[in-house]
Amino acid sequence: MWVARRLCDYIHLRDDDGGSTDVHPWVLKGEETGRGPDNEPLVLDVEPVALIAESVIAEAEGVVARQRGARGPLHRPARFSRGGSG
Repeated sequence: MWVARRLCDYIHLRDDDGGSTDVHPWVLKGEETGRGPDNEPLVLDVEPVALIAESVIAEAEGVVARQRGARGPLHRPARFSRGGSG
């Protein structure tokens, strides 16, 4: 669930860029040096490990959409908000 929420929390970055094919979620490896404003890890010596497949993003969207209750403070499309339509 945590990974699904993180993917849904940040997929708007691609959508905000007009659905650009140049914006992708990544799996990265690196040394954690702190936490950012969204409690995301800040890392040094970053090494890209893999791109997240579109099918994984679609599955994450379904998992989050089916969850009941509040989704938290981060930006999520209306379809993931309480009362939003799928």
